[in-house]
Amino acid sequence: MAKLIAKNCTVKYSIGTAIVDGTAATLATAVTPATEMRAFAKSVTQSVTVNTINLTALGDVYEQKMPTTFAGSITLELYVDGVRITNSSMIGFPMKVTIDVDGAGAATSETWVGMIADCGWGTQSETEQTESITLNLGVAGQTTWSS
Repeated sequence: MAKLIAKNCTVKYSIGTAIVDGTAATLATAVTPATEMRAFAKSVTQSVTVNTINLTALGDVYEQKMPTTFAGSITLELYVDGVRITNSSMIGFPMKVTIDVDGAGAATSETWVGMIADCGWGTQSETEQTESITLNLGVAGQTTWSS
């Protein structure tokens, strides 16, 4: 099986109009080819875990676990090209991101909706400027992690 090499990894994104409050997220700009906002990604990391409850009975030899909810996050490190995407006033806002790993479109892309939990910016002498964004997957009022 051929390895998928990330090259020209792009991020299409849309940020909500208000902080997450339990109602369906209203995104500021629809992520469509006509209105999409893009950035090049330096790195993208997804992490998903499951929360469980312990159903072990008194005489059981092994633990008996049942999944209840899932938790996850996406960490993006993006190249800054002029204007930063986020700032500290956007913490708590919903964000929809579509990651296209190799520029080929839908075949190599994934979409997630999350809440901006952390953002930062950095640079060093003689290097590119980067911005980091962490999204906690799942937004109150949304029924799925993607849309």
